Amino acid sequence: MKYLSIHLVLMLFEAAVYGQSSVNEASGLWIDGSSWVGGAAPVTSAANLQNITIDGFIRREGDITSTSNFGLTVQSGDTLIITGGLNIQNGNLSIESGGVAVVGGDTNGFGNFNININGGDLVLAGAVTNINFVTTNGNGHFYVFDPTPNISGNVNGSNGQETENDLLNNNPDLFSLVTGQVLPVELTLFTATGEAREIILNWRTASEWNNDYFEVQRSDNGLDFSEIGLVGGSGTVQETISYQFIDTSPLNGINYYRLKQYDFDGAFEYSPVIRSFFDTNRTGIHVFPNPAAEQLQITLDDRFINTNVRLELYDSKGMVIMWDDFLPTTPLSTIGLESIVVSGLHLLRLTNGSFEEFDRVLISK
Repeated sequence: MKYLSIHLVLMLFEAAVYGQSSVNEASGLWIDGSSWVGGAAPVTSAANLQNITIDGFIRREGDITSTSNFGLTVQSGDTLIITGGLNIQNGNLSIESGGVAVVGGDTNGFGNFNININGGDLVLAGAVTNINFVTTNGNGHFYVFDPTPNISGNVNGSNGQETENDLLNNNPDLFSLVTGQVLPVELTLFTATGEAREIILNWRTASEWNNDYFEVQRSDNGLDFSEIGLVGGSGTVQETISYQFIDTSPLNGINYYRLKQYDFDGAFEYSPVIRSFFDTNRTGIHVFPNPAAEQLQITLDDRFINTNVRLELYDSKGMVIMWDDFLPTTPLSTIGLESIVVSGLHLLRLTNGSFEEFDRVLISK
């Protein structure tokens, strides 16, 4: 009975490393079970790592080692990033058309280790030892940073073996990724918008690497910042993610904000600093009638009189559907709504460069 139990454990172990695929079009870490079909991540050091298929964007933090019968395929348009080394005894690595595989550490082959690049890109950024044959088909690229790699067989294909400089010239974005010049979070938007009783922070990322959370910081002088809240990150993703934080107790005057983004390993980066003015004593604006149909009457306070004012009207999707520049000389201004054809709740924004106000208007057509 004891031997039977051991035999079953070994069978289960082998099943965990044979024939696994990452979740189609998903982005994540290798060690995260949710990145893989079936919910269990393949081990990264075993005798048999066979028939592993990358169907999305997978990042392995560390090495991959197989002592026999290795087999891994990066599918068309998908990506595998290995930050450590790749140590393979007897096996095959295949990268399909448009696929990308990057090994940040050393690549060591023992026995028969063959590479097939079928129109994709393979980057070996560390030392290269004991690779047998490399075949590139179509417009495949085999980039080797090691100036004296140990490749015992031929490198077949039209592009042959290429260098670090070739990668820089052919694919600057991939070069930046490999050489570590890409920030953990690609921040594409960071704004602060003052409303009647609060300041709303919005930011957007185009991609994230190992992103744990954002620490929202505020300052009254742009130099000394303190934490006012935390917002969870999205881990590792290659898609646009939007975030929002509401400062319900802004400081009177200019509020400076920045984000301190933390990785899961404790490393962090700062965002640019933005600012928004807030007046705790302001009287704001008054908009009437509300609901409105043909025109709006807007009562302005002294901050906007005799200044160049920009009015913007946003629809429910956040798109500007009307704007107007005017110079109010009295507190009361009239705005026509003839161009608005869609009923619904709209956001009105007024700004003169130094101050801004918002109000919600229901337009009925």
